Amino acid sequence: MSSKSNIRILIASTLNSSCAALSNAIRNEPSFEVIGCISSEQSPLEFSYPPDVLLVELDSQRHDILHLVESLRRRIAHLRIVVLLRHPDDIAIRMFMVAGASGYVLKTADTHHLIGALRAVHNGHRYIDPNLSDVFMTVLESGATAGRNVELTPREKQVLSIIAAGQTYKEIAVALKVSVKTVESYRTRIGEKLQLHTRKTLIEYARARCIVA
Repeated sequence: MSSKSNIRILIASTLNSSCAALSNAIRNEPSFEVIGCISSEQSPLEFSYPPDVLLVELDSQRHDILHLVESLRRRIAHLRIVVLLRHPDDIAIRMFMVAGASGYVLKTADTHHLIGALRAVHNGHRYIDPNLSDVFMTVLESGATAGRNVELTPREKQVLSIIAAGQTYKEIAVALKVSVKTVESYRTRIGEKLQLHTRKTLIEYARARCIVA
């Protein structure tokens, strides 16, 4: 039975075996309570008491999981997020920082790191696995969170969506009936606003935000 006094944890994973293993590890910790496990293919669950912390196990289907995370955050304003990474993935870290995650742990880490992350994030702190410190600093230095509260204009979103679809600047210029130079200016402005300066990171951002043509 769920209790308001426990730290209520919801697990999001595409792998049923991982859900079971994570649940078993967490349930042994005093005051922790796993209230469910959800995949990206499921509809959001209904809760007697909403989760305090969402534990996200990240695999190759990170965009699907990210959409689920954002859907849950819209429903649960206070929701804290811990991400369990299979390897140091700077693109995934960028995406989940923008989504509001504040805990990051490698799946190979000892259980006490995961427990520590869940407790720290529940208490409003950030937790970074020591083995992720280098990649995390690289992400911070590249301005990964700069786009969190930035609003693109409708035209900028349109250009970004077409870039994300894989079209060249010339193709975009033809589609929008503007010059290639104008498209390049939009591309530069979008990159400066979001502090994302490569095509790859812009595409990841657009897909994460469903800004796709």
